[in-house]
Amino acid sequence: MPPFLSSKNTPSLIFTIVNKERYLLGFFVFEFIILGMKETGRFSLRDVHYKNRRRLSRRAAWLITGHLYNIELTPTTNKNKELLRECLKRGSIVPYMNHFGFPDQFIVPVFLTNEFSDFIKRLGAPMSLKHYQFRKWREDWKNTVHGLVMRSAHPLFGIEGFPVVQHYGKDMFGKEEEQVALNKFLHGSLEILSQPGGVVPIPPGGRFSPDGRLQRAQKGIGALAKLCMREKKLGRILTPIWFVPLAIIPSEGVFPVDKPSPGRSFYVGEMFSLNMGEPIPLEDVVRIGRNGQEIADGLMKILADLLPQERRGAYALG
Repeated sequence: MPPFLSSKNTPSLIFTIVNKERYLLGFFVFEFIILGMKETGRFSLRDVHYKNRRRLSRRAAWLITGHLYNIELTPTTNKNKELLRECLKRGSIVPYMNHFGFPDQFIVPVFLTNEFSDFIKRLGAPMSLKHYQFRKWREDWKNTVHGLVMRSAHPLFGIEGFPVVQHYGKDMFGKEEEQVALNKFLHGSLEILSQPGGVVPIPPGGRFSPDGRLQRAQKGIGALAKLCMREKKLGRILTPIWFVPLAIIPSEGVFPVDKPSPGRSFYVGEMFSLNMGEPIPLEDVVRIGRNGQEIADGLMKILADLLPQERRGAYALG
């Protein structure tokens, strides 16, 4: 039996999901049914009705997910929403956020689709190759669940996934495989961002924060900025691109700093504040640093200013 179904863990997960917030249970059931149909060929891409069913399933999935968490927009966010709407009318955006746990993977896409669905044409995101290439259930059940969620992102939510080698999974892959995955992410993201309405959300820290604080950035977001700028100079991209800092702030008692509680990492039904900064033009982003890592660190410092002092972590001192 998978560990999360054992009686020892039941009160902390199963009862929390079923009794406190039924939407999460419905979400996962719906998600895996759709995924199973797609993987077994029950939904054929050649079927003329497939796109209508896919559109309906995605609408239902976003509706369910939108009820998982209570999202409060700060005055700064409300002020900058109109700026972001204008950015999506003319070009594409790269929202980047702190990555403290499971909820932020849903909070940001739900916010974007709720507020800007009329302007978003394509949505893509990096994913962990370690989880995406999941093993058999008996060998690693957590990896299997993560992998299924990631593989269902496109058929269920319309999110195009780009599996990359995260810093915590480097021991599982060779240098060549890591570079191939990075190139696919960079060029796949570039294709999405090259047209108005493209959105590629990125958590620069890469993995869940172990203590609720902001982690040191990986260079991927900086490498993407440099590639986009190079393509613009060559005339291959005409679309304006902005980078948008999104700070997710849990309410008091939710994922407290230094006291993470894995048993309640879903935090279903809790309140989260979303503090969005002004969109930063690509031209200003590449001037932040000389290489990908310096650019990534500079972007994270901007994000840190939107977070409470105790959650700024690696960027607490500016």
